[in-house]
Amino acid sequence: MDSVFGFTMIGSVIAMLISWIWVVVIAFKESVGWGIVSFLLNPIALIYALTRAKKCKKPLILFAVGLVIYVVLMITLA
Repeated sequence: MDSVFGFTMIGSVIAMLISWIWVVVIAFKESVGWGIVSFLLNPIALIYALTRAKKCKKPLILFAVGLVIYVVLMITLA
């Protein structure tokens, strides 16, 4: 059972990482400045995605799903 939790937790972290990379790519397409800042400062990438929800709808959904799964697993394991 622990391995299922572990794999699921790793999967949720990978989903959040993929969504961050996706947002950084979208930011670079808009401008190099946004791309660099989004790459170096993760909270800025989230702010960028939230302020451009139309462009970043899919990565935001992927991040939200990964975050919810991660939080539920952390609460379950606590």
